[in-house]
Amino acid sequence: MSLEDEIRQKLGKTKKPPKKSNSTPRPRKLVIPNHIKIIFDNLDKSITSVWGPKSDGSNKWDAKYTMWISFKEWFDGVSKK
Repeated sequence: MSLEDEIRQKLGKTKKPPKKSNSTPRPRKLVIPNHIKIIFDNLDKSITSVWGPKSDGSNKWDAKYTMWISFKEWFDGVSKK
């Protein structure tokens, strides 16, 4: 027991419980400007042509193209909200 607690106990005062905070963070709506969407579409075309499918059906760089596809899906989901 701390000295402060002992003094409170002798004086008959109790320690006030801490206030509960109701400040949960609110998600902000992400607004992506239209010119960024256009740049992203152009970038997608370039990356797909470099890393994407070859004429035989396989991908040129499987791992990088898979990462790009997952990022592209995330970006499309965020930009449409």
